[in-house]
Amino acid sequence: NLPAVAVGSSANLIVGDQVVAIGNPLGELTATMTVGYVSAKDRDVTTEGKTINMIQTDAAINSGNSGGPLFNMKGEVIGITTAKYSGTSSSGASIESIGFAIPMDDVLDKIQELINNGYVSTPYMGISVDNRMGIGAYVVSVEPGSSAHYAGIEPGDILVYVDNTRITTMDEINSLIYGHEVGDTIPVIIYR
Repeated sequence: NLPAVAVGSSANLIVGDQVVAIGNPLGELTATMTVGYVSAKDRDVTTEGKTINMIQTDAAINSGNSGGPLFNMKGEVIGITTAKYSGTSSSGASIESIGFAIPMDDVLDKIQELINNGYVSTPYMGISVDNRMGIGAYVVSVEPGSSAHYAGIEPGDILVYVDNTRITTMDEINSLIYGHEVGDTIPVIIYR
């Protein structure tokens, strides 16, 4: 009999919509609410080596807020707070009020998978690459038993196209394969 929040659609957001973040900043300030606006939608943000589509907001997102809800003004969860920019820029300017949330529409299928299976599966190619070649992604290693191994990709190959898209970095590869489901087959063009 626990109360539950309503889930909204992040697709319905527009830049300038007011939003509310609720979390536990610094691990000490339980149920802190901050208010801000949607600064941008579909912002590609790289965190922990992965590029993720995000909602940008100026609502304060602090350490301890990650995983908390981002609400619209109807009280519907439209995002999951995840990251923020902080510190100073290369010019020495202070960075403030740049927070990010994963759009709810991007995670609903993963939430349902977690409910149904008790875990979330993610597509995985099983390679590490070096992008210093400039013409593609140089395969440094291939994990035994991975999909890349079974596809015949070998260390020393240069991946040029993945899923019909020209690539040069692991971030680009991950961005393309994360758009697929586990078990999907995608074309890869290599130079050997």
